[in-house]
Amino acid sequence: MNPRIVDTSVIVFLAKLDRLELLWLGVEEVLVPAAVLEELRIRRDEGTDRVERHLGTWLKECRLVHNDLLQLLSDLGLDRKIVEGIGP
Repeated sequence: MNPRIVDTSVIVFLAKLDRLELLWLGVEEVLVPAAVLEELRIRRDEGTDRVERHLGTWLKECRLVHNDLLQLLSDLGLDRKIVEGIGP
């Protein structure tokens, strides 16, 4: 079964509602790009704490494998969290 990859808006919305488990429906794991986690950690709140509690279980941090590609796309002006979400 394929994992699900989430962006900032989805995870923030569901974390604030205390409904993160909805992300897990129908998949074995949910991947959160590292840049998304960095953004969440800037605005610490209850939602961020909920995300942190699930990290390492069904919710996993992912990084773009090719650091050179990440740097090149970032240099071209693409937002880092979008770039990281392209290919975990």
